[in-house]
Amino acid sequence: MHFEVVVRYSWKLSSDSEKPLLHPDAVARSLLHDAVTTVAGKYRVRQASSASDAINRILAEPVREDSRLIVEGKATVHVPRAIRAAAKVRAREEELLRLAQHRETVRLELLAERLSDARLGPVWWVDRYADLQFAAGDPQAKVASVLAALQNLQQTIQAAESESLTEERSRIRRKVDELFHSFDDPQTFTLAMQVVDRAIQSIGLNLPLPGDASAGVDAHDRGGTSK
Repeated sequence: MHFEVVVRYSWKLSSDSEKPLLHPDAVARSLLHDAVTTVAGKYRVRQASSASDAINRILAEPVREDSRLIVEGKATVHVPRAIRAAAKVRAREEELLRLAQHRETVRLELLAERLSDARLGPVWWVDRYADLQFAAGDPQAKVASVLAALQNLQQTIQAAESESLTEERSRIRRKVDELFHSFDDPQTFTLAMQVVDRAIQSIGLNLPLPGDASAGVDAHDRGGTSK
């Protein structure tokens, strides 16, 4: 789906042009087409008004891509009724899809929490496969097999969460180091370090900060490196 762009334009030959221009009108249309499509391609049908503003912002200055020609223009963006109706339908469908994906994400997040729960996880998992466990055969062996499968799944979830937390810790540590190294006054540096250290400890990240004995860095030697 596309909107329509109508450009009213005019052109004149450049006074300092040394080379003749055989078809100036065709060249002007080509220059305008390139300028307009470059901008218009960034917008969707529902953004026609923004597209119009952006296109006319470009055309506010004469187009001089060809030194022999000066082109001026003003654009009008129009969305046919059928296209507008189709765009509304697509927008509703996209919104419904986003909502469905959001609901599925929430469901999976809650499921991951349940699986990781040390008390309820095994109960939920065993209950989920109750029919299998009490079919023909030894239920004790089947329960053991079901719980072993749960353990493997929990380990996979914990590994993914640990990797994500490690990346977050590294990102925060870089930001903290950048903040600390911006202080020139040692007293201000030490005070800021204490404040940020308390904040980090309160959210349970336990990051080694500059000046932390475990990090092996003196609080006043901000140019040092960890041992």
